[in-house]
Amino acid sequence: MTKQLLICLLLVVGLSYSSYSQSSVSPWAIGGGLAKMEYDGVRGSSTIFGSPSNLGFGARVSKYMSSSVDLALGFTSGGHGLFDADTAADNFDGTAWQANLAAHWKFLKGDKFNPFLSLGVGLFNYTDDSPATAVAGVDQSGIAIPVGIGLKYNITDGIGLYYHTQYGLYMGDSYNGVDPDETDTHMIHELGLGIFLGKQDRDGDKVADKKDECPDTPGLKELNGCPDADMDGIRDGDDACPNLAGPAENNGCPDQDGDGVIDPDDKCVDVAGEARYNGCPDTDGD
Repeated sequence: MTKQLLICLLLVVGLSYSSYSQSSVSPWAIGGGLAKMEYDGVRGSSTIFGSPSNLGFGARVSKYMSSSVDLALGFTSGGHGLFDADTAADNFDGTAWQANLAAHWKFLKGDKFNPFLSLGVGLFNYTDDSPATAVAGVDQSGIAIPVGIGLKYNITDGIGLYYHTQYGLYMGDSYNGVDPDETDTHMIHELGLGIFLGKQDRDGDKVADKKDECPDTPGLKELNGCPDADMDGIRDGDDACPNLAGPAENNGCPDQDGDGVIDPDDKCVDVAGEARYNGCPDTDGD
């Protein structure tokens, strides 16, 4: 099991290098899609898609907390049990659901892909519906600690896909119907579509695209989202000297000696002179 989880981790890291479209100006996202719940315990294991299809559904609401962390409230439900044991008596069948609150740590950032690790706490419930030929499971509810890994992919600024695998450590009594002292665990796989709610901010400067006059370049709120590299109050697109601070009357260029000749054109930047002499003085009056 450890080896399988490590392989999944390496695959996700290898495919990913980037960030998610939730941001401080577009903090909320909702999503939903297919889910698969798999049993892992004393009766056997059906994890990593090791059992016949027993698809259910999943839904979530997530909130941007910082550039590295999202908080997600999720719910999944579906068929659950062991369906492919060597003997029919070892199989058991039922339905399960899990609701949990989890933190998602976004460990790589970019434009399209965002891999994340998750850790949460929630409530897991199992309801047995095993056939008469099987040793029945036990209806049970209890606390679960899900740990997981996932990947979010932005299709557009407002819509994205996500895949999330969680391994649930069930803290309640056993529901397997065989050994009440044996701890049961489970895996949950989700594939869904997410919609980002609120304003979009594709350059991440906390100025919504709708109000951002430079939506693809991070900038300052007071300059309507446009950058000002030299911090002279003149945005770079209107600044004749974007890397040298200067006054507006000189189109953002400095004039250190105050002679009316901007420093880039002044051959005597520390001594006031005349424009006809490229900013240098005519000391002898000739």
